[in-house]
Order: sequence, then C-alpha cells, then structure tokens
Amino acid sequence: MKRTILTAFGLAAGLALPAATATAEDIKVGLLLPFSGVYASLGNEIEAGFTLGLEQFGADTETTFVVVSEDTEVKPPVALGKAKKLILQDKVDVMVGIVSSGVLGAVRDVVHGAQVPLIVANAGNDGATGESCSPYITRMSFSNGQINRPMGQWMYEQGVRKVYTLAPDYAAGHQMIEGFKATFTAAGGEVVGQDFTPFQKTQDFGPYMAQAKASGADAV
Repeated sequence: MKRTILTAFGLAAGLALPAATATAEDIKVGLLLPFSGVYASLGNEIEAGFTLGLEQFGADTETTFVVVSEDTEVKPPVALGKAKKLILQDKVDVMVGIVSSGVLGAVRDVVHGAQVPLIVANAGNDGATGESCSPYITRMSFSNGQINRPMGQWMYEQGVRKVYTLAPDYAAGHQMIEGFKATFTAAGGEVVGQDFTPFQKTQDFGPYMAQAKASGADAV
C-alpha cells in the first residue's frame, strides 16, 4: 500500500508520504491497479496519468487529494480483499482503476453494496455495463464485446470464411471472442475451432498455432 498526498499548493506529484489523517476537506481516493503481474505496465501508466490529471485539474481548488494505492496483482481474490480494505479500513470516497475484467467482476458487488463510486480506467467486462450494471460504476474505456463485433463483419467482407479463435482464458478473452463470433457467424462465416490459453502463464503459442493451421481456417 502506498499513500500519496496531492494538493493545489504545489506538493510534488507522486511524493510518497507516511500515513496521514485526512481532514474534512480531503478527498480520499483508492487507486486499485496492477503494479505486479502481466498488466503492471498498464497499472503504472494509469497511475502516472491519474497523478498528472490531479496536478493539472486539481490546481483550481484548495482540495487535498489523499491517494491510497493498492496492487491487485491481476488476481480477482486479491483485488477483492484490497477493495474491501480501501472501503472499510481506509474509508475512501471514490475508487479509480481496474485493468482486468476478472478483477472488475470480483469487486463489483462490494463496490455496489458500499455505494462507493468506482471509475474504471480500462477493464472491459461486459457485465459492468450490462446485466451487472451499477449506478456506482462508470467506465472510461470500452466493453470487451464492443471491440471485436465490428471485426467479425469486416473479416467476412474481406473474403474470410473460416476462422480459428484464440484468446486468454479469462473474462476478457471469452467476451471478446463471443463478440467476434456473433457478427462473423451472422454474416455467414464459420468458426472451425477455438482455444483459450492459460492466463498469465502461456509463452509458447506454437502448439496452438499448429492446431489452428490443421483446422483449415483462413485466419486466426
């Protein structure tokens, strides 16, 4: 856990300070991001962008922003524990972050139940703006199915008739493939095979590509 205090009076951005007691004028932000694991680079970049935004757009107020950062490790159970800590122990006013769709699915109910606003920076879990929509969750990015639905129609129009799908085995991978398949098959295309690779563990894709080649697919 890292605690950072930013004010409109020019305190250096990113200055890590000892735990401080928030005043009535403070806004306490829980930054829930992956600072380790496969999405660590995204977590660090989102944190840097958020800090820059507070510096620039918080300069017109006298509000002090107390930012408490927690590492999700890209693991839903870990992220759920960190979210509960931010809400129940740190008593944050708002939460920001979330990169993994699996993590977003894991923390959704606790955020909704606590009525703490969550601004999602990246995770595209379809349920967050679908069947599990919450008035306390706002997403600034995309939904997973949204990304690949146009691709299915476009690939068919380019003459592709058979595809083999391959994606990481977690929420985002499954939802992106479903979005693609819906429009590709509706256009008349055929999915001749599919596979899902172990998330955060797969480095050798050779066997999967061999299966794709053997399937007779026009594209992967």
